[in-house]
Amino acid sequence: NCPGGCGSCDCGSNPNNVNISSYCSKYSDWSQSCCECIASHESGGNANAENENTNGSYDIGLFQINDVNWDSCSGGSPPCDPNTNTYCA
Repeated sequence: NCPGGCGSCDCGSNPNNVNISSYCSKYSDWSQSCCECIASHESGGNANAENENTNGSYDIGLFQINDVNWDSCSGGSPPCDPNTNTYCA
């Protein structure tokens, strides 16, 4: 679940595989095919995916939202919930 070598997993140590298209469809102004492609390549549909980047920052969730963005979209917390993560995207 933390393939990037994270010291701990903010979203838990178990995968949470979700239906990507159900989250992409929440926003009608998004290209559904592009949205599904992005989430598929970023997390493989695992809403609990977490990766540590070489600069020490973290990417979390379905769309791999970087921790520099957490304050603006999830109150500073890791956006582990796929609804929150989709909102952040």
